[in-house]
Amino acid sequence: MKDDAREGAYESVCLRLKNAEQEIVRLKASAAVQRSRRECAEAMIDELASWVVRLSDLLRGEFC
Repeated sequence: MKDDAREGAYESVCLRLKNAEQEIVRLKASAAVQRSRRECAEAMIDELASWVVRLSDLLRGEFC
C-alpha cells in the first residue's frame, strides 16, 4: 500500500513537471511572437518617422 501511494505521488509529480515544461515552452513561444511583433512595430514607427521628416521638408519646400 505504501508503495502504491509512493508510486502515485511520483506519477503525480512527473505529470506536474511535464505540464510545467509544456507551459514553459508555450510561454517562450508566446514571448518570441510578442518580441517579433514589437520589432515589426518599431521598424514601422522608424519608417513613419522618416516619412514625417520628409513631409516636413516637402512642406517647407526643401525636399530633394
